[in-house]
Amino acid sequence: MIRMVILAEVAARTDDRMLLQQMVNDAYGAYSTGSSVVRRGAANVLALAAWQRDDVHDAMRWLGAISRCSNHQSGPGLRPGDLHGAGCVGRR
Repeated sequence: MIRMVILAEVAARTDDRMLLQQMVNDAYGAYSTGSSVVRRGAANVLALAAWQRDDVHDAMRWLGAISRCSNHQSGPGLRPGDLHGAGCVGRR
């Protein structure tokens, strides 16, 4: 899961669309079958990919999924810092 999140970040920053698509494919599978932690990482990847393709509504839907995953565990939900790099990564 960590590998998927890191490689998606690298793909977004380097504009490697093929790598990002591979991570999106992995994320869909992980989201549907994973634990809450895995689902949160997968939702992060899917939100990042949506942001990269300028689909703000889909990105927000996946960010909402991150919040829902967090509500089922003892850790914090979506924090303001979670979106810190979105503007830097998403738009050029």
